[in-house]
Amino acid sequence: MRFIELSNFEIEALKERFGNHKNSVVQKRLRALELSSQYKSMKEIAEELNISRTTLYHFFEAWDKVEYEDKPDALFIKEGRGAKPKLESVKDELPILAEKYNRNIKKILQVLEDEYDIKVCSLTLRKYLKKTNI
Repeated sequence: MRFIELSNFEIEALKERFGNHKNSVVQKRLRALELSSQYKSMKEIAEELNISRTTLYHFFEAWDKVEYEDKPDALFIKEGRGAKPKLESVKDELPILAEKYNRNIKKILQVLEDEYDIKVCSLTLRKYLKKTNI
């Protein structure tokens, strides 16, 4: 069994600061800390919060590793997750390509794949061109 020991003052301070946070992950992690300080097992916490024990274990590991003053930052999801933007490296060339090929998506996709070694689907390119007003 593993528990995160927090004083009532620490729990209340965290609740006051993050209790109504818009991110549900922060709220779940805060609740996990609260339940753990009440000596609930990881299995009970995972079932109540509807998360896996592995997720809970990784969060507790991250919580233990950080310094005291950085603990609140451990409640948040780390930066850099998710799909990385593929077209950012050619954002300067895209307006030129769109003008040259008269916004023909198939031709632009072919040029991106041949010359820049970037493979994206037509919908991705279309959304990117629309978002950047090209």
